[in-house]
Amino acid sequence: MLAVVYHGGLPAYGYQQLKVKIYKITTNSVILDRDIIMPLKSKSILKWFGFSEEGMMLCQDTAEIVRAYSFFRNEWQSVYSLEGK
Repeated sequence: MLAVVYHGGLPAYGYQQLKVKIYKITTNSVILDRDIIMPLKSKSILKWFGFSEEGMMLCQDTAEIVRAYSFFRNEWQSVYSLEGK
């Protein structure tokens, strides 16, 4: 699996317009699996993006919020926040 983060448009109202394209890669093909929006807090930028050892996709913004993507639910969920600490 390969995930590519890119700007889906110009920033609006303090929000980055980031998207993630997720590809399934085999020895014979590369297939676009899904194209999703990456939620970031207003006026923050992407600080870190990667996969856990279990294959969970994670991101962290400069507001220190960590989110995990659920492939089953097709949504991002906040899993940890250092905001205000």
